[in-house]
Amino acid sequence: MALSSEHKAWANILREKIPVGVRVHNYWDDDESHSNAIFSGHIGEEHFASTIGLMKVEQQSHQETSVTTEVLIGRRGTDQWLGNLASTVAFFALKDGWRIAPGIIFERILELYDPNTSLPHLMFVPIFQWDDMNRVTVGKQTIFPLLAVPISEEELQLVAKRGSQTLENRWEALKTDVFDWSRESVA
Repeated sequence: MALSSEHKAWANILREKIPVGVRVHNYWDDDESHSNAIFSGHIGEEHFASTIGLMKVEQQSHQETSVTTEVLIGRRGTDQWLGNLASTVAFFALKDGWRIAPGIIFERILELYDPNTSLPHLMFVPIFQWDDMNRVTVGKQTIFPLLAVPISEEELQLVAKRGSQTLENRWEALKTDVFDWSRESVA
């Protein structure tokens, strides 16, 4: 996948926020017919991977307003398969048309990489670490980046019953470290 000027601008924004160990790598699907670029880097113990190129996929079902995104995934301690996970998220959106928005959950996606995880699902939430990342202009395009956070089966059920904001409020009240992928469920 060739990087456009908007893609490069997004990578540069990420490089400012996540300055250590930076690289952009192309990931290919199984039959090597599609690729997507993934940014990776870290800040101290927090490792990050981000899609580069999802902004070309419309995430809204009606055409009155264009809504596009990029997805950031963060994990404390290790970056093991983090780029692969970000790439898998991107392929589901790019190839299969899965929509990504706040409160949307990709069920059981982490089990592809860690079958024994207690946090098998990914929920998309607004990026909270940096105030200037909720709405980002890159070239002529505006994107709404999201953070993908692993959640437990119990947290998935809480979201299904009471909505994603309930879970986010609980995380905030309990000061939950969502970058700790071995954390206890809050539901």
